[in-house]
Amino acid sequence: LWDWAPHDIAICLDLLGEQPSKVNAKYTKEILDKESHKFNLNIMLEFKKKIISEINIGNLMECKKRVLKLNYQNQSYIFDPINYDFLLEEKNKLIKKITSKKNYSKCNFYDKPLYILLNEFICDINNSKFDIYDLKLGINVVIIIEIIEKILSKKSQEWFSNLIIYFLYILI
Repeated sequence: LWDWAPHDIAICLDLLGEQPSKVNAKYTKEILDKESHKFNLNIMLEFKKKIISEINIGNLMECKKRVLKLNYQNQSYIFDPINYDFLLEEKNKLIKKITSKKNYSKCNFYDKPLYILLNEFICDINNSKFDIYDLKLGINVVIIIEIIEKILSKKSQEWFSNLIIYFLYILI
């Protein structure tokens, strides 16, 4: 959960600019054995105006997939960074590429994210900027993950009981 969910949750919070009013999570697939607990997880975040974000994560999926699709009136915007390096717009069942007019020539996309973040932090301090939006976003992501853990812990108590029964069965 802590490895897979933070980035996807942060994207949702950043795009919508608010905390969800409702959080739910459930296992969609689980494999329990004596050495590990492998699973796929479905996370539902509900925001104001009935906006719902569905996040599916886990280590039992057949292939890596990250797709963010925003539906608005009769059109959709699709962000699929694994298969495309651009944004797609879907309107009336037609899909077209959206090109950016921004100049990214100053960025080196091969830099590690931590170095980029630290460099931005140093630049902000040098320029007397003290924007803590990213810090607040990080805290809000942690709060949501803690809620998800509490939801799942009720379900994992069953898993823990089953694991103890499994160990007792092996010992007998």
